[in-house]
Amino acid sequence: MNAWILSERQDFVDGVSSILREHGVDAVWLGPETRSLTGLKGLLIVDGEAAHASGLHPGAEEPGADRGLEILTLRKPEASAIALAAEYTRTCAALRQELDGYKSTRLAIGAVVRALNRPLSDADAIPTALGELMERFRCRRLLMLSAEEGRRGLSVFYQRNLSDRFLADVAAHGGLAVMDRVFAEILCVVDVIERDILLRLDPAAGDWSRLLDLGGGEGSDFLLFTLKSNRRPVGMVIMGYDHESSWSSQEKESLSLLGMQLGLALENLQLFSRVQAARREWEATVDSMRDMVFFANPEGIIQRANAALAEYAGLPLTDVVGRRCSDVMSCGQRFEACPYRRGALMEGMAGFEMQGGDNRSYRILITPYRMGADQAAGTVHLASDITEEKQRLLLEEDKRQLLELDSLKNRFMASVSHELKTPLNAVIGFSEILLAGTYGAVNEKQQRYLENIHTSGKHLLALISDILDYMRLEADELSLQTEELDMDELVGSTLELMRQEADRGGVRLTLHRDALPCRVTADRRRVRQVLFNLLSNALKFTPEGGSVEVRAYREGDRVVVEVEDTGVGIAPQDQGKLFNEFTQVGEGARRGGGAGLGLALSRRLVELHGGSIRVESEPGRGSTFSFTLPVYHAVDARKRGRS
Repeated sequence: MNAWILSERQDFVDGVSSILREHGVDAVWLGPETRSLTGLKGLLIVDGEAAHASGLHPGAEEPGADRGLEILTLRKPEASAIALAAEYTRTCAALRQELDGYKSTRLAIGAVVRALNRPLSDADAIPTALGELMERFRCRRLLMLSAEEGRRGLSVFYQRNLSDRFLADVAAHGGLAVMDRVFAEILCVVDVIERDILLRLDPAAGDWSRLLDLGGGEGSDFLLFTLKSNRRPVGMVIMGYDHESSWSSQEKESLSLLGMQLGLALENLQLFSRVQAARREWEATVDSMRDMVFFANPEGIIQRANAALAEYAGLPLTDVVGRRCSDVMSCGQRFEACPYRRGALMEGMAGFEMQGGDNRSYRILITPYRMGADQAAGTVHLASDITEEKQRLLLEEDKRQLLELDSLKNRFMASVSHELKTPLNAVIGFSEILLAGTYGAVNEKQQRYLENIHTSGKHLLALISDILDYMRLEADELSLQTEELDMDELVGSTLELMRQEADRGGVRLTLHRDALPCRVTADRRRVRQVLFNLLSNALKFTPEGGSVEVRAYREGDRVVVEVEDTGVGIAPQDQGKLFNEFTQVGEGARRGGGAGLGLALSRRLVELHGGSIRVESEPGRGSTFSFTLPVYHAVDARKRGRS
């Protein structure tokens, strides 16, 4: 405590100084030159006899005077009055110092709390608060460690003014393990601790306490305090100083309070981060699903939903939450499997199908989730649009039935064809015997009837043969007996068989041969069948006086056979249907006759050989049908022979 004496009398100054020394106080004499009391603190003893001579008026409120100055006016030195004044001044100074400490503490807490009151989304809130803390407590370095629930040990949350070398040193020498020990064994009991107290509590701490200096070096100091949330330690802060320091009880108490505020803010930030991570995960997974997903409480009120449900309901997502699930889904709890209708949320997964308000089909799966062993917290609903799936299943069922019907049809037609073929052969055979006169001559009328029977029988037999071939192709049972063929010879012999029919219709039939040999690898019977079909159609639709020309020639590794007629031709819109099964177009459809299988069989037989068939036609100008077959190669033939 400071004491001042304002007097011009030496005996007064000596007497007061003597009394003050007895109470351990040294006094300073203010001489006649003193003109202001500004800046003085402590006890001022004024000589009542001579004070006004100096021109000072200590009893008045002097501008700029410090309120830390206590004034006692005496006419002569009185020991009791001076002792009481000294004690009073000492008490006031202590109280004033304590008050200043509380003010400083309040300012520090206020600055930190203002920073912590920022929104949780503000990532700078805690760093700003720690910056305020460093400024108020005048520390040079700071390290904040967090102990997140569910994770073992401490982790660095924030640091200020720590070198990379020090951080690497901490990591390399088990510094975090040391801090874990301090946190787990000491700070869980003591909220705030300084170096000296730490060393008294744990003498072995001297070996590693340099880590807690945060790299401060010789003569440095540190202060630690715990971060708590709901009385549970959640982290710690280490403040490093470059010099030895001391802290008042008020400062330590304020750090204990700030530890609670920072701990709560830290835990809230960690919870906020987990919520944000869960939200991002929800958006990346559940919200991006096409299926509708939502959670409902035990009363069936939607608590959370994804974007697909909002789109289905035609409402903003915020309007969907809080509504009854049966209202949003338009199901009205009319399905027996619905657990809300049965009042049986705990019975496990339930499922049903429903028609939505958008006239689409949905499969609903409802699974309960629990708060405890036997208490339902609500249900999770997964609604999948199965409209396309049901349509696909219906199409597959229709396809299966059609395939079954087609198989039945094929078996029926094959059976009927076989049954018809035997009596037809007999009819044709007996008609030929009668026409040959084996059992006697027949008259003209009988001859005509027998010829009609024979022609119709052969036509019907050809139709049945086509149907049987088609059935074999459909069942993939028709195999080729390939050999080396001379197409010139095969085409020529086929033309000779058809020449009588051409002459009967007044149609000129010619063959154009290529200079190069036209040898192919093919099934003689099936190639002849293709030629018969093409020539029969050409002769059938070429009027009297017209012509049919057949050409066979080499083109690369293929032999091309063309049948060109001067008949009625085929319309462009009908040409794409020509090679379809059981189809007749244009003049053929008008005339009738046949099963519409000839060209379809020809296409399948040519493709079975590895060739192709096509048509070029112009109505009134005739048609050209052509097909290709692979050229014969001796190497290929030997390979086929070995296989």
